[in-house]
Amino acid sequence: MLHLKYLPVIISNLFTQTTVISDLKIETGFSADEKKYPLRIYGTAFREGKYDGITFASKHINKPRKTLVRQPVDLDHDRKNYGVVVDSMHNNGVVSYVADITDKQLADMIYDGKIKHVSADIGYKLMMPKDGVTHAVDLEFKRLSLLSKKSPVSKGTSVRIQ
Repeated sequence: MLHLKYLPVIISNLFTQTTVISDLKIETGFSADEKKYPLRIYGTAFREGKYDGITFASKHINKPRKTLVRQPVDLDHDRKNYGVVVDSMHNNGVVSYVADITDKQLADMIYDGKIKHVSADIGYKLMMPKDGVTHAVDLEFKRLSLLSKKSPVSKGTSVRIQ
């Protein structure tokens, strides 16, 4: 049975007046018939930025994003294999992924909304250019970890069902 919630829909006009229009029906789960295994997911794996004082620039993550393909997918960095990354893209400093989750229990956690973020395990070398900024170079994606307990270091990561 599909679980439904009713929430008020609030619409604001250009003059900042707020009006409650109606109730909106929101789906909060998947029925057993709607669940498919293995589960194909997609989302954002990594964003350019500065993490722990190290700059990960877009120009250094475009080529290595291909190393994410065929890497294992684990849960909370437990190093157990629950699936595999099947594709990876780079656009405007964002590395996106497509992965197949083969573990039914983990797939059910994703269906139930218990997993919303990922963490990319990345190997890299440090480069100190003349401007004094420490850059990560020669990046290599080692695995993708679904997060059920921790917050990702790279903000804006995501898990979506395809």
